Amino acid sequence: MSVLANFNIYNRKRHAPGTSPGVPVDKKEAAPLHVDMYVYDEMELLHTKDPQDKDIQTALKQDKKVWLNVVGSSDLKRIEKIAEHAGIHPLGIEDIVNRGQRPKVEEFTDHIIFYLRLPHKQGDSIMLEQIALYYQKGVVITFQEQVEDVFGMIRKRLEKKDGRLRTRGSDYLLYALVDALVDSYFPLFDDISDDIDKLEDLVLKDPNENLLRRVHETKRELLTLKRIVGPQRDSVNAAIRDHASFFSKETVVYLRDCSDHLIRLNDILESLRERAGSLIDMYMNVVSHRMNEIMKLLTLVSTIFMPLGFLAGIYGMNFDRASPYNLPELNYEYGYPILLGIMAAVGLSLLFYFYRKGWLKSTRLSADD
Repeated sequence: MSVLANFNIYNRKRHAPGTSPGVPVDKKEAAPLHVDMYVYDEMELLHTKDPQDKDIQTALKQDKKVWLNVVGSSDLKRIEKIAEHAGIHPLGIEDIVNRGQRPKVEEFTDHIIFYLRLPHKQGDSIMLEQIALYYQKGVVITFQEQVEDVFGMIRKRLEKKDGRLRTRGSDYLLYALVDALVDSYFPLFDDISDDIDKLEDLVLKDPNENLLRRVHETKRELLTLKRIVGPQRDSVNAAIRDHASFFSKETVVYLRDCSDHLIRLNDILESLRERAGSLIDMYMNVVSHRMNEIMKLLTLVSTIFMPLGFLAGIYGMNFDRASPYNLPELNYEYGYPILLGIMAAVGLSLLFYFYRKGWLKSTRLSADD
């Protein structure tokens, strides 16, 4: 079973040439829209499900910190209204709604937006979902594609009064959300590593065309992940390097740790790609080795039957037996059994010789070779 489901990295739904920028593309297949609003400070946490526009406006005007979690993009007018209240740039709204953006971070007048990818399971496959994270001082808004509680642990941490999420600024909440997305790749890479281990065993046991196809799929999936993990690392580094004014010094330190996690992910990914690439060489070596084993067996059989065929050919010649020089053995009473005995002795002698040389032993490859 493939670990990573096939998907399009880049958005296939584009504007017609000449369309005004900042216009979202409507998607009929988008998930229904749900909004969760968290208004909090050190002493109080208020959670509102599907708040009204006036509730959002009121919350954004307060001195408390606000986290809006928007799931789905079926109601574009609703998203545009929320974005208008938060002051999100129209180009930012377009990239948020039009899924399939390359991982990046963009800075506007008074806010920045991260566009990252989240891996999560759908049945037996793994999908990469786009997550957009908007940050302005005191306000964090996350935009998700699927109805998945990917930030469940963040919500639990937010409920603790003495936790860092409650006592520190909203920039720390942004870091915590980004870090959760980054760390979600480690279990995925563990699954891929286990999948490659199984493929290695199968290649050694029974190499076939279907197995070769799975190896190529794994290589293609790892290439897709490289096109995601690399830009995400660059996005976090760009936030630290070019947009540090949005974060406190303490949060910058935590973002550096997040960047270190992305570097580790990139190293793991490179190792997995090397292992997947070596599977092709292993497959070819195993197939070649098995072919050599078959050729060796055929050669040994041919070598055994060469002297037997020589003897059979001599005594199969039709000379006149009246002459005492033309195969007198054919007139012997036990000539035929004697010839069969000689042929059996020759065959057994060759088999014993091949056995002593070790040529009859099958050399099977193992995972430790």
